[in-house]
Formats: sequence, C-alpha cells, structure tokens
Amino acid sequence: MANLTSDLQDCWGVPRLTLKYIKLKRMGEADTGQLDSDLNRSLVRRWAREILQTLDVRMVEVVGTPMNRSGLLLGNHTGYLDVPVLLSQIGTSFVAKKELSYWPLFGTAARCLDTVFVKRNSKTSRSMVGEAVLQHLGKQEASVTLFPSGTTGMGRETPWRWGAFRLAKENNLWVQPFRLRYTPLREAAFIGKDQFLPHLWKLVRAEGIRVALEFHSPVKIQSVKADSRYWQQWAESSEFSLPVTVNNPALFPLGLDLSSAELSSI
Repeated sequence: MANLTSDLQDCWGVPRLTLKYIKLKRMGEADTGQLDSDLNRSLVRRWAREILQTLDVRMVEVVGTPMNRSGLLLGNHTGYLDVPVLLSQIGTSFVAKKELSYWPLFGTAARCLDTVFVKRNSKTSRSMVGEAVLQHLGKQEASVTLFPSGTTGMGRETPWRWGAFRLAKENNLWVQPFRLRYTPLREAAFIGKDQFLPHLWKLVRAEGIRVALEFHSPVKIQSVKADSRYWQQWAESSEFSLPVTVNNPALFPLGLDLSSAELSSI
C-alpha cells in the first residue's frame, strides 16, 4: 500500500511540477511582459531536473559539451523523456507536432518553452516552421532541437527526414548532433499505440530508468542526404551504450542553480 501511495504521488508530481513552472513564468512576465532569459533558463532547468528526479530517471553519463551558440540540435527520439533530459543540460526550444499544443497543461507548458509546432504532411506548415526556427535562432545563443525521425522509436525503424539538414545547409547553421540511450529501453520509449497516462503510470512503477547523453562537437552540413544518413547512423549506433557505473549526482545538482531569493523575486 505504501508503494502504491508513493507511485501515485510521483505520477501526480509530473503535472504538479509542470503547473508550478507555468505559474512561476507567468508571474515573472506579469510586470515586464517577458521573463529575464537567465532566470527563465534556470526555471526550465530546475523543472526538468525535478521531473527526472520524481520519475527516478537517473543520468549516469553526459559526454561532450552543449554548444553555447545559435544552431540546431539533432538527435534520436525515444519518447517524451527526451525533453526533460535535454533541458536538464542545455537551454533549448523544440520543434514538435501540432497535436501537442492541444494537450491539457502540457500544451501550455510547450508554448511556455517557445516550442515551434508543425502540422504533419503539410508543406506550408513545414515552410513556416523553417522561418520560425530561423527567427528563434536570431536570439543570442539560442538553439532549437529537432528530431529528424519525425516520430519516436527504439532503433532504425524510420529514416531521418532531410528538412532540418537542408535548413542548416542553406542558412549555414551550426548543427550539434546528440544521442540518447535508456535502459530499460521499452519502459522509457513512448511509441506505437502508447497512451500518455498508462505509460506514465508504468514509468513511475519501473525500477528506475538510466540514461546516457552524448553531445558531438558542432558541425556544418556539407551534403543534405549523406549527412542525414551519417548522423542517423551515429545517433543510433550500438557503439554508444550506458556505462556500468552508478549514477553520478554531480550531473543533477538539483536546485543549486535557482536560489530562494530568485524565486521570491518573481
């Protein structure tokens, strides 16, 4: 019974923490109309790390350094856990399917994160997304994360789409490839006919998800098709796997980047 109560509290913790972030951001915007960018990044980072802590997702390794310049982050897409995992390490916005914007609470949170929404199979929407991404990258040290597969998966089920690579080449953008590994993989993956609430419930009842993240050094795209195939192979390569070491708490210094004074100033 105690375990069931704890699992229910963890499950409720995801929307609770998300609502807390939305409220804090809106409070901060109430006076000036826009939250200070550094404070917003701290809020987002804290939200991401608290979400992962609540779900007992343990970051066991981070390889490489997130870029501190405008550009695109491109990598493999396993499920919704990818978002807090990446946000725990780097300030970035995302490109996501339009349907997410209609989700209760989480759609609002996605808009607070400056998510760029795209309609599937809509050439007009994809063109507008490209313009929106370029506009966002005009902000100082801004980055946008795209998942070129266009969907979630556990391997090489879906060839990566070329759109992000074409955008990067035509506009001479920096690209930072990344790759994520989870274990147990199926519990972390949000795929096929999975529904959010049942999947979340299984996630909180799992024995703990372990994740490793690698950032490649930033690159420039030379060939849209060839680079798309190369970086997909790199991101999904079995050469990158989780280490056998235990979780390193230093990777998640929860709460250390946002002081009580900063919170009370919002």
